[in-house]
Amino acid sequence: MNEEQTLLHRLDRSQTELDLLDLLTRIDTGDASDLPVTHRDRVDSIASALRGGMASVLGKESILHGWRVQNLFAEVVAALGTVQLLKSEDVGDCYFSGAKPKPADFRIRSADGRLMLTEVKNVYGRHRLPSLVLSQGELQGLNRYASLAGADDVTVAAYWANLNLWTLVSLAAFSPDGDRSVLTVSDAMKGNRMAELGDLHIGTKSPLTLTMQADDPKPLNEAGEAAFTVGSVEIHCDGHLIPDEQEQRIAIQLMLHGNWSAEEEAIVEDGRLAAIRFTCSPEVSDQERQGFDFVGSLSSMYSAGFNHRTLGEDGAVRELASSVSPGSLGTLIPEGYSGEALPLWRFKQQPGSGS
Repeated sequence: MNEEQTLLHRLDRSQTELDLLDLLTRIDTGDASDLPVTHRDRVDSIASALRGGMASVLGKESILHGWRVQNLFAEVVAALGTVQLLKSEDVGDCYFSGAKPKPADFRIRSADGRLMLTEVKNVYGRHRLPSLVLSQGELQGLNRYASLAGADDVTVAAYWANLNLWTLVSLAAFSPDGDRSVLTVSDAMKGNRMAELGDLHIGTKSPLTLTMQADDPKPLNEAGEAAFTVGSVEIHCDGHLIPDEQEQRIAIQLMLHGNWSAEEEAIVEDGRLAAIRFTCSPEVSDQERQGFDFVGSLSSMYSAGFNHRTLGEDGAVRELASSVSPGSLGTLIPEGYSGEALPLWRFKQQPGSGS
């Protein structure tokens, strides 16, 4: 298989035109439905119905967050870039015989050729560690659809919003509880299969620092302010300078989107603003015991950036999706990477037995 075949690409389609045509067949336009589809009055009725529908759905925050997280999952999988195919599944009409199926959100052909159907859930609540609860009917519907579609596997991808954490589990990870099934975050982490989609847990030595040196240090005024022009930038890992550009790019991504805390510090020398330093470090370090600290998973780092792009400061939904570069996460740390000044530890989590 050549490199072109292994790279993940987005299929270019005239999706906007197709979606508009689909609206023509689905929106109820009342009396105007008897008019030809090209008639101006029918088009105006469609536009009016669309405005009303949009106003209604945009006022439902839970629906917006659910749709946003569904798009986030697709972008994470595309950014990891290891699957052969990722396709929205729960779209268009569905005709079936027998027991009622529930189409999953996505169809995924994994790197090893297995066909996986995946349902995406946003898990959020006032409690820091809420559980994901599904009805037995929904689980049975997912299994029924997977059987009809000839899938090898059906999974649930859960985004634990309070933890900025993605898990991917088999339906067997859910525990029956009367007429419903429950997935706790601990069971989800034990059975997590995100590594099958290319996810990795990343660790390095702490702290990571980025220092912007002033080109011409200016004196502070009475208010403690000074003009600042960046002359040079230095990045350090555990006190060691990172001169390599590739290692610098990785370090910056870890600082921007990892789960370490960040602090900003002004360096003043002889009354002049000499530099501004950003330091990222874990709240609790395990470096002395294990030699490194976890920064986070690739999926969590992408999600942190996605949340910044799509949520307002008040947590309200600002956008429903962002622009993803397929394979950008998978190529962030090249296979066989061996850093000189930025040592990395990479872990692929395997689900526990019985998950």
